[in-house]
Amino acid sequence: MKILASLVTLALFLVSSATCAQVRGGSDVVEGSHVESINRKLGIDTTCIAQTIFRNEKIWPGQSICGTINNQTVHYGLIADPYPGFTGFTTYTVAVWSDSFYKGFNSVGFSGGGNLPYLLLQGDGNVVFQGGGTSTGCLARPGKRGSNISMSVEGPLPDLVKVRDDDGDIVWKIEKTIRISGSRCYPETPPRCVKALKERQRLTWDEYVCEYDSSGERIAYFGLDYSGLFGLWRKGELVWRAGPNWVRGDYLHLQGDGHLVLYRDTEPALTYTWVSNCVAGNMSPDSKITVSDGDVFHTNGDGSTNWVLVGEEPSAPTCFEGCRAV
Repeated sequence: MKILASLVTLALFLVSSATCAQVRGGSDVVEGSHVESINRKLGIDTTCIAQTIFRNEKIWPGQSICGTINNQTVHYGLIADPYPGFTGFTTYTVAVWSDSFYKGFNSVGFSGGGNLPYLLLQGDGNVVFQGGGTSTGCLARPGKRGSNISMSVEGPLPDLVKVRDDDGDIVWKIEKTIRISGSRCYPETPPRCVKALKERQRLTWDEYVCEYDSSGERIAYFGLDYSGLFGLWRKGELVWRAGPNWVRGDYLHLQGDGHLVLYRDTEPALTYTWVSNCVAGNMSPDSKITVSDGDVFHTNGDGSTNWVLVGEEPSAPTCFEGCRAV
């Protein structure tokens, strides 16, 4: 296979702490007099295969999924376009378009001799451009990554394309605003806060142990963000993470021995990516994780402390008397 992995435009979706999938760069939305010629070309080169695809289904070059939004047919797919001046060389572009707009996200050049690139909807909600090296960066929440994962061309405006998890919640979507852009992971779901994480309880994505000031404003929170990033935030700023690299997980679980463990929802069994490493010899059954003065504490019902995590990067929990580091 000879795929010239030269990305003509920026990746379809980029992950950041503020947005999960903010499209940047790429070809601008085309309006007005250019629309007719664009759609004439696209109408020849693409075939709509369905409004919805499901887990592990593919969109091949020259195919799209399509639906009617505000009396217009909207397409999302992979366009095959011969490259001018190069015999046998074709450019494949991920795009969304209708009679009134066109947006190309990512392209790859292909000279033949092997397998064609394609779009694949994975069971975790990611759409991967095989051959283009890009993906959305948004994953379905743990426990919601099954056979009902779907991707549809679906309104109402400004929504154009939506990926839904097993429960039907929106994992991510493409919107038409001033520019066509991607959305934050689970854009309709607000974060969840608890004042304490108790023994044998767990947090998952966008769930935190939170500290509030006297006015009820959230000032510090510890847990997993909307993409599973593990950290401690103060007034929106990430002040601690587990080591020099980004650590992500699916479940943050307080075990009966005092360990706070970050797990990945993997098959056939869970795997862990981080552990607090303080075993509490005198831990009471009513122990809990709380955030106080911007730091994280594991305390007992009598108020004694097993370990503390100070929000200074990169630090490990400090084991107190009665606990031992392992």
